[in-house]
Amino acid sequence: MNLNPSYRTRRVQPMSVPLALAWSHAGVAYRVTPWPEVRFERRYGEDWVEISPTEEALASAAQTCEIGRAHV
Repeated sequence: MNLNPSYRTRRVQPMSVPLALAWSHAGVAYRVTPWPEVRFERRYGEDWVEISPTEEALASAAQTCEIGRAHV
């Protein structure tokens, strides 16, 4: 037990998407969720809408992953 008065507990807020890979292609935001089901989504305003991504959007996601791996 921590008796330090400045110690604060932080509640973790539940997320609607537990894990997602997000990227932008041609100025459009995309994301893919691997769990509990694989879903490809595109941002429309404030909403994420499930889509079937184009080959170009998937290639852009692959490039994003490769760039991210180079910095690890």
